[in-house]
Amino acid sequence: MNTLERIHGVLLTADERQVIESVWSGRLRTIIHEIDDVVDEWSAAAIRKSKSVGVGTSPSPLNRRKVSNSRRLESLALAVGPFTIKIRDIQQQLAQFTNSIKFSSVSRKEGKNGRLPTTSVMVVSEVRGREMEQDRILKKLLCESNFSVTSDLYIISIVGMVGIGKTTLAQLIYNHPDVNVHFDERIWEKLEQLKVSLLYAVKGSRILVTTQKQSVAMKMGTAWMLTLGELSEGHCWELFSQTAFSGKRRPEKAQDQLKEISMKIAGKCKGLPLAAKILGNTMRSFNIREWESVLGSDEVWQELIEQHLFPSIWWIYSSLPPPLKLCLSYCAIFPKGYTFERSTLTKLWMSQWHLISPWETITMEMETTARNHFEELAMHSFFQDFEKDHDDGCILSCKMHDLMHDFVRFVAKNECRVMDVNNNEKDVIIAPSFGKVFHASFTCLPTTNLIDPFWISNAKYLRTLLLISKDNLGIATALPTILDRLPNVRALDLSNNRFIEQIPEEELGKLVHLHYLDLSNNGRLRVLPESLCSLFHLQTLRLSRCRLLRELPRGMGKLVNLRHLEVGGTNLRNIPKGMRNLTSLRTLTEFIVSWDDVDGCKLQDLKNLNNLEGSLSITGLGDVRDAWEADEAALMNKGCLRHLELSFWGEKRDLKEMKSVAEALEPHQNLKSLGIHDYIDVEFPNYIASLTHLKRLQLSRCIDCPHLPPLGRLPVLESLEISRMDSLKSIGIEFLATDQHHHQEAFPKLKQLVFSELGKWEKWEVQDQEQHHDMPSMMPRLGLLIINGCPKLEELPNQLFQEAPLQELRIYASPILRRS
Repeated sequence: MNTLERIHGVLLTADERQVIESVWSGRLRTIIHEIDDVVDEWSAAAIRKSKSVGVGTSPSPLNRRKVSNSRRLESLALAVGPFTIKIRDIQQQLAQFTNSIKFSSVSRKEGKNGRLPTTSVMVVSEVRGREMEQDRILKKLLCESNFSVTSDLYIISIVGMVGIGKTTLAQLIYNHPDVNVHFDERIWEKLEQLKVSLLYAVKGSRILVTTQKQSVAMKMGTAWMLTLGELSEGHCWELFSQTAFSGKRRPEKAQDQLKEISMKIAGKCKGLPLAAKILGNTMRSFNIREWESVLGSDEVWQELIEQHLFPSIWWIYSSLPPPLKLCLSYCAIFPKGYTFERSTLTKLWMSQWHLISPWETITMEMETTARNHFEELAMHSFFQDFEKDHDDGCILSCKMHDLMHDFVRFVAKNECRVMDVNNNEKDVIIAPSFGKVFHASFTCLPTTNLIDPFWISNAKYLRTLLLISKDNLGIATALPTILDRLPNVRALDLSNNRFIEQIPEEELGKLVHLHYLDLSNNGRLRVLPESLCSLFHLQTLRLSRCRLLRELPRGMGKLVNLRHLEVGGTNLRNIPKGMRNLTSLRTLTEFIVSWDDVDGCKLQDLKNLNNLEGSLSITGLGDVRDAWEADEAALMNKGCLRHLELSFWGEKRDLKEMKSVAEALEPHQNLKSLGIHDYIDVEFPNYIASLTHLKRLQLSRCIDCPHLPPLGRLPVLESLEISRMDSLKSIGIEFLATDQHHHQEAFPKLKQLVFSELGKWEKWEVQDQEQHHDMPSMMPRLGLLIINGCPKLEELPNQLFQEAPLQELRIYASPILRRS
């Protein structure tokens, strides 16, 4: 094992050796960051050189970890020019460091589990606020209807974060009199022992499992899962006071004072029963002054929970592999209580190369690895308050429990810093130093004054800066200073500031290490400098909702490592030529087809962008002159796209070719959502009715179409919206697309149906007048029907009210229908 790999190994396991690493781990990580920076500069120079001489693209820094990092520095030692001095300096630092630290073979094995074994013994009086959960579990355990005749086992899992009271609740159930009577034998054992017991379980056996990981519960074949939430503040106070006030007599006045303080301290436990019990027991011997110190001093509170609460969390953290530890500690950059999006967090991890260990090689997509890491941390209950996608159940956003956030700040030590001046009495912030902080966020009010010398100084080590501040004039004014003082930044968030009208060109061009740049929701941003195109390591560029932005820099095609380009909600006139080179793109929210051949992209430039995923909106399709251009876009090959919008508006619309162009734009079968707008032909493309995974469909401003496509057979369609179809006069049985002889259901999964601004629509028929046999059922799950702006519609089908379980019917601007 060579020196560099040993250093990486020591660094990533340093948190398990608290005494020594607290002295030198910061120095060690600084050296590693310097190595990464030199690699960035060298690979950027290589890309720049290859572009200037007109040869093929040089090896992307994206792929650099496919070669073992242990050889990176040795390989760079052969470099010439300005990198030689930097490399020699790093080698000298490494030599000095290895002389000062005696390296033995660094083991990458995880530390031993330091958690004490649990037992079934408990004191019932220590349980508060779990009566409802107890009753639900008892019903599941004791109800015979839960078991089939052939079932040997019925497994119930209690899932939740550390300290939430899973084991305590399980003990309460285990010792409940009804359980004692119902079961001939009860066994309390650890998971390893349970595996053996499962082999000999008899019919009617029940197993109650506690775990922090949903994945463990699912792997065990859990039949019913209970996710344990936080206790109320009142129940937390009961637990806290039960131990804090026991065993020591105090004067009545002092007791009243302590009761008032204890209620506020219990509130700081944030619903975590373990925190309430441990802190109550610890503070039992404190005097009034010490109680007041705990309440009034953040430092005293932090010291108290570090000594008495964090050891209970540490054993979970220590079991994580090194990359997950880095990803988790990075979360300390967010303010307490902050709601962060999964997509944002994972892209930030990617910008810092936190996804794999240095001795590993890339075996899958970075985005896939990042998502897996996020899901793993979520499974360990490090995150909570999830908002999930309705389609696939994936987490969209979440928060971190306040005490878990305290722990993450503890393990991150001084590497992450949150600067929050929202509650600062002063309205002027003057030049705090970042020192050797690597990642920082800054939050302030719009009115906070930031004077020169600016609040950011000594920030040469800073690799992440998130300005979580809305519409601050001081930030916009001092932008050149900010960028000039961030030579090594890899992730920069300058979003949500209406005072930013332009980005300084020279200063931006110097940020050669930049991987992530967020300029979204800057409502007055009009132009981006061409120097942006020299940031060859840029992976993510977020420009959404920059509504005055009309064009992108012409050299965008140089950004060969760009993976995510978000431009929705802008006023872009075109997409610059060269986008076909960006084959690493995973996100491209909008693609604008140029009607001329001078500046913008043509539709066929999408051909090689087969890694696109998520959402894509294609506008300007009315200017496509030939179906072969659409065929060249190869939408059929983009199997990771889930949401597609096709707009056939254009500067010089070719109406003759529109149907053939639309047919050539057939998407992959995996598509979940489709919108077709401004389509002008009498027939819709045939593929619409064959997209078997489609859940949402919107057809709008298709003014020449007299009929709707046969959509009733779409098996999973949940939402359908039809609007502004000026030629539509009637909807007939062909809309249902059912086979009457086989009695198929029409729209079997449809939940929401909207008809809007259909000025000529008169009739809606669901039965062939010449047929007299029974009709198949229709819309058996329809809950919401909206009719808006349909002044000529006479009535709704009777069968709709007989079969659809309508919960809500809304009728607007449709006078004849309202009268009927």
